[in-house]
Amino acid sequence: MKKHLKLLDKSVKSARTDGRKSSGSEPRVSLSSIAKKHFKKLGYVWNKTESEPRVTVFDKVTELGNVIRINVGAGGFNDVIPYVDARFLSAGFESESVWVVAAQSVATADELQSLLSKHEKDLRYFEQHIATIYDQEMGRSEPTITTLIQEHRIRRIE
Repeated sequence: MKKHLKLLDKSVKSARTDGRKSSGSEPRVSLSSIAKKHFKKLGYVWNKTESEPRVTVFDKVTELGNVIRINVGAGGFNDVIPYVDARFLSAGFESESVWVVAAQSVATADELQSLLSKHEKDLRYFEQHIATIYDQEMGRSEPTITTLIQEHRIRRIE
């Protein structure tokens, strides 16, 4: 597991570039709407319950009924700095958050779409290697528990 986490971390950091630009009077790019389209295309569903202002949350249910959760937060002032991380959730376990997109400044919708697209391989790596290992270890989740995790902020069932 540590090997896969290090590889993912290295990949995300190596893909980081300084996207800072003078935004002048341009309107600030909307992170949420672009992220919703992007992650929907990748099979994620917007989680209204967990989302809040400036943080949009997406879930994808694994083959065994556990949940991969993506948090997309917006930082920065004139430009948006998207902070995108993933974690694995099951009935009795919540993994550490792992960056799946390098945090960097973006000023336009095209820059944001390009940044998210550039890191699709890192998200796929998380899904195929890290979440798969967790999935196998945690085993099958009951559909009712999956619903509770997604809709009621329940993190631990004892």
